[in-house]
Amino acid sequence: MINVGYPSTFDTLTTNTNATAFNSGHVSTITGSSITYNAPVVIVRYKYTRPQIQAQTIDSNYKYVSFPNNNVETSLIVHYKFDDVANVGLNSSSFGSVLNATTSGTPTIETDKFVIRKSVLFSGAGGQDALIVDNNTSKLKTYINNQSITVSFWCWSISAGDLYGRVFYGTPFGSALNEDTFQIVHWLGTNQLVLIINRGLTYTLYYITDNMPAFNTEWTHITVVIELKTLNYDLAEHEVRSYVNGVLNQTFTNFYYPLLTNNYNFQIGIRPVSAPREYHGYLDDFRTGKHPKTRT
Repeated sequence: MINVGYPSTFDTLTTNTNATAFNSGHVSTITGSSITYNAPVVIVRYKYTRPQIQAQTIDSNYKYVSFPNNNVETSLIVHYKFDDVANVGLNSSSFGSVLNATTSGTPTIETDKFVIRKSVLFSGAGGQDALIVDNNTSKLKTYINNQSITVSFWCWSISAGDLYGRVFYGTPFGSALNEDTFQIVHWLGTNQLVLIINRGLTYTLYYITDNMPAFNTEWTHITVVIELKTLNYDLAEHEVRSYVNGVLNQTFTNFYYPLLTNNYNFQIGIRPVSAPREYHGYLDDFRTGKHPKTRT
């Protein structure tokens, strides 16, 4: 299952070779090859090899749809569902435990505020809560380097934390503050989200949202697509698109590609360089894939 798209009106979804899945919303019926539901609903269209789906009822208003016997999920590298209290950083993608995240501080699985079953709470209170994906290792480089990348997640930000709360922060191990980074941040207390992908110490703030809700009010789905436009991986020649609740929000051109290295440091919920900057809020269904996902 993959998140993208947030249409204003849809009536009936029919499974065929242009498979369509959804991850949130109000489903009324699933009959044969048709799924009838009421908008709003987060969807994605993806070509896959066999017209087969499985639907699992989560509650009266939600069904979790998966695609057995096809190759969609092979592009999903990291999938943190945050539904295992005993293993907060459990990776549920087909790549499994090699991309499990370890924890720092006490990121807490929450059962009373979530989009899909459970979520994870980062306290933003100096406890340095984090999920550590890479720690002077090459895991992300091994699986997604020099390929177009999609990162998506649900967020319920309680506050901007310490004015610069990081949803995630990636950089080569041992780099200086904000050097060669890949990060999403609530910058200077704003409820909007900023993306930084830079080389060296110079960086530009790219606001990937302009319509985030007020702090501590509701869930928002964020998708960022980094699409390679040339084979010049080290030059600012690429495209970034951001989607808010599935709707295209911003497009940026002449962008750098993240500098993924054999000694990478990638953490969710914190900036681990210099004085820690912590995310304060809930995250759910955090995904990283190696192909851009777009609406069709």
